[in-house]
Amino acid sequence: MLTLERLARDVVARWAHGDLAEAVRALGLRLQEIAQDRVRHLDLIERAIGIYADDDIDIDADDTFISASEDGAFVMGWLWMPWGDAASATEKRLATGPHAEPDMCPGEAAAPAP
Repeated sequence: MLTLERLARDVVARWAHGDLAEAVRALGLRLQEIAQDRVRHLDLIERAIGIYADDDIDIDADDTFISASEDGAFVMGWLWMPWGDAASATEKRLATGPHAEPDMCPGEAAAPAP
């Protein structure tokens, strides 16, 4: 995501100097890579949606980012966080909901794997 932002800022900066073509090509290549990653890893995106997507976690299969490695990939999603007093009720629900770590309270770190 930061690479995309950096490339977009480069396009804007080069616009002022009249050297736009190179920056637009670099941005276009990155956008193409992002789209190819979504196609290549569609099975992981669909699995992430099936496991994690609910009223508080949104994963858009057509507009997510993937960060892949040899062992798997990070699939970008949106986590809903309410304002004010509603936040504590949501945190309690998430701490005991289907995605919660067993025996954990909000803010408590998971124990490292042995």
